[in-house]
This record gives sequence, structure tokens and C-alpha cells, in this order.
Amino acid sequence: MYPLKGPHYATFRLAALLGDLGFNIIFIAPSGLHQLINGQGWAAETLGTQTEADDEIGSIRNYNSLLENIDAARPEILGMIGTLVNRHHPAGVLVDADIIGFALPFYHFKVPVVVINEHYQSDKSTAAPPFFSSTVAGNSWWHKLLIHTEWMQCLYRNKARYWRQRLESGGKTDLQHSRLAHVCGFPLKRFARFDRAWGYRLTNYPEYFLYPQEMDFSRTFLPGQLLIGPMVDLNRTEPAFCWEKINRQDKIIFCSLGTLPEVYITHIDTFFQKLINACRNIDGIQLILSVGKRLPAVNIDPSWNNVHVFEQVPQMEILKHASLMINHGGINSVKECIWFGVPMIAYPLSEQNDQKGTAARIVYRGLGQRGTLTDAAEKIRRTILKVLNNPSYKTNTLRMQDTFRDYAAKENMYASQIARHFENIYSHY
Repeated sequence: MYPLKGPHYATFRLAALLGDLGFNIIFIAPSGLHQLINGQGWAAETLGTQTEADDEIGSIRNYNSLLENIDAARPEILGMIGTLVNRHHPAGVLVDADIIGFALPFYHFKVPVVVINEHYQSDKSTAAPPFFSSTVAGNSWWHKLLIHTEWMQCLYRNKARYWRQRLESGGKTDLQHSRLAHVCGFPLKRFARFDRAWGYRLTNYPEYFLYPQEMDFSRTFLPGQLLIGPMVDLNRTEPAFCWEKINRQDKIIFCSLGTLPEVYITHIDTFFQKLINACRNIDGIQLILSVGKRLPAVNIDPSWNNVHVFEQVPQMEILKHASLMINHGGINSVKECIWFGVPMIAYPLSEQNDQKGTAARIVYRGLGQRGTLTDAAEKIRRTILKVLNNPSYKTNTLRMQDTFRDYAAKENMYASQIARHFENIYSHY
């Protein structure tokens, strides 16, 4: 999986289901994520020799080094995968669609691969924009023209990025992995499709999306793609939380902008301060604010008894009691909000990933509102009151919650289907 906590949270439930079928689960991840993975009861190993890392930033640096080996088709990557295969003789491998290049060496060793995608479907479509777009889909001619234009721009940028990196690296970097495919004996021209917003799709491998179709825009999915529901891990281990200073008779507003907000926005504490100012004079609410490493930069007056700031909190425990969550549009936070029936306001942090697209889908499905980090405190306040006082957001979220529970009832069936893919190795060649 991509080396952040979010993508790993999304797979813990799936790992448990496969474990119940008798599979021995091992996560391949940088050392900075081993404590997280081990804490959920799973084994973790690194791929090859990596610099020790004790946080997500270090983990990303280590993985970027591995990705450079993939992009440059360096011989050592095949050796690393070969060592892993010889040590464990895996029945199959789950590969994150974000790092699809890692699927190619496993093809060389005839290990079955199933692609796991925790993002929205990102193949070119006339009904949905690229997954990082803030456009809310619609059926008018204007929406269709806008979506078409955004896809043309996206695919052009991808092609320009590919050739720019080829030229800057003197031909060493190949984002389409054609040289690696040649080394691994993988028929890239036969199976690869590059008409997606990020990376490429391999049609010989099934691709499982960890969200229900009802969360997305109305669109079609391609052969070999299956949506298997939210896969929310309700057994995830979280630290205890002390409710002593919080009046649970009030409506609880919970804000968390992910595990690394300061990576995306260096002045994120400015937004936190505006949120505090927006909430401190709203009667009948309690703000629980998780700010991560920005805790020393956030100022609150001790007399404000409805504002509570923490470095880290147990998200699912808070959501059980929350009336509203303010998040960054991270798909895992959105899924957990829906699971517990909590409407949302999304403030995306990044232009580069799916946060804006997720926020657009929140609006499309009537699950809440969205804003920008530049919104003034008064605008943030009005948006909060709009969501709290309009019962349609809660109604729509509870309706989506019912959909989630329907998918959850079929989780064992989906896991068994993945197991059958592993058994039918020759369908991948």
C-alpha cells in the first residue's frame, strides 16, 4: 500500500476477512508504519534495505526511493521482490493502484495479483470528471462539456509529465514502466490502459474499489472492476479518550484534517484558529479539534469552555457521539462518518489527490457541505450552522449508512472472491 496511514486503515478490515479464510497476512511497508500495522495485530516487513523511519514522512521518503527503482527499471527491484517471494511463497499479493508498478515483478514470479483501489474510479468517463476535480457532476450539456474539457487537460498533463521526466532523467525515468515490463516479461501493450487520471490500469488483474458505488457520481464501471463497500474496520485499536471536560448534552463538532495536514499546508494553524473563532460563540455545541503536530501553534482562551484542542484523538470513538465532522475530504474519514451517520463539511488540503473530488461527492450526495481553507471565520460559522440546522444532511447520511450496512453484510463473499482470484493464477496471464 502507499506509505500513509490512511491507505493502510482502509485495508485492515479486508486483511481480517482474508485472515478468517486461512491466509497469513503480511504487510510490506516502510519501518515508520510497522508500529501502526503491528498494533492492529498484523505482521509487517520492509522491501529490501531501507533507511530507518519513525514517522510517515520518513516512510514516504523510503517508498519514493523504491518507486525510483521501479520507474528506472533497476535490476535490484526484481531481486527484492524475488527474495520476498522465495521467503514467503505467497498465494497472492494485494497491490495498491497508486503504486501499480509493483505488480509487474510479481508477474515475473507468477504470483497472482489483485489490485486494491481506495480512491474513486479514475478511468476516463463522460459522466464523471477526474477524481481530483472539484466539479460536481450533472447531466446538462454544460456539465458534459466541462467534464470532457477536464479530462482532455488531465490526460495532456499526464503525457507532458511523462515526457518531461523522461527528458530530465536522460531517459532513465519511465512512468509507464515499459522497460520494467520488458525485464519482467509483462505484456504491457496488451494489458495496460493509460486513460486514467493517475498511473495506469492493468486489465489482466481484477481491481477492487473499497467504497460503494452509491458514494460516487452516477457512472459506469469497466469489466474486472468491482466495488466491495466501505470496509470500515470497527475493531481498529485506538487510544482511550477522556470525556470529562466535554458536555455531551451539547452537539459535538469534531474536526480532524488527517494525519499530516502540515505536509500539505504549512500555515494550517491559521485555519484551525479561524475554526475556533467560528465555534466559540455558537450556543449548544462542543468543538473537539485534533491538530496533530500543530498543537503548540493553536491558541485558545481557557475561558472558552466549548473548545477542546488535542494533538490526537480516537476518531471512531468521537464519531459515535458527533453531530458534525469537519474533515479534509479524505475518503477514509468520509466513510467512517457515513458509517456512524455523521454529516460533514470538507475542507480539502491538496490539489494533487482525491480530496477535492471527495468533497464534490459529499455535496452531490447531500451528505454535507464543502469550503476552502481561505474561508473567513464568519463563513465557516454559517456553513456549520447550515449543516447542523438542515435535517436533510442527516437524513441523507443515514440513508447512505443503510447502504454501507448492506455492503458490510456481503464482505465475506467479496473476500472469498478475492481468494478465488488467487487460486486461478492462469487467468492473470
